[in-house]
Amino acid sequence: MTLQVPLPPTWLAEAAGPEGPLTAGPPGRPVLRIDRIANAAVPTADELKRTFVQRSAGVTVREERRLETTQFVGVVLRRSQSNAPSSLLFLAAAPTQQGVVLCASLPGGSEQEIKQALAVCQSLQEGP
Repeated sequence: MTLQVPLPPTWLAEAAGPEGPLTAGPPGRPVLRIDRIANAAVPTADELKRTFVQRSAGVTVREERRLETTQFVGVVLRRSQSNAPSSLLFLAAAPTQQGVVLCASLPGGSEQEIKQALAVCQSLQEGP
């Protein structure tokens, strides 16, 4: 399976091998990670959020928006830590013929870049 990843102008993508994750973002600063997982079920938005919260000790998380359709599930969160400004992030998943594609924003992106990364994930398509 090939995955078509429609990137915004000027963004670059880098793959960590044929089966490894793909990262993308403005030159020199990835803000998106995409992983393909074979034979996996699509998690719910609650499962995505719960997993993030469990792995984020000392971080306050507030849900901003939930995205759930038959072809895409995601959750947009705002996290905050003491002594740091709040930041937007998202976690998402989509079914594929062979499993699931997981998308996540990476730390360091601006809110606009995170929104662009989410749009990329919502536009992923399997190719021939």
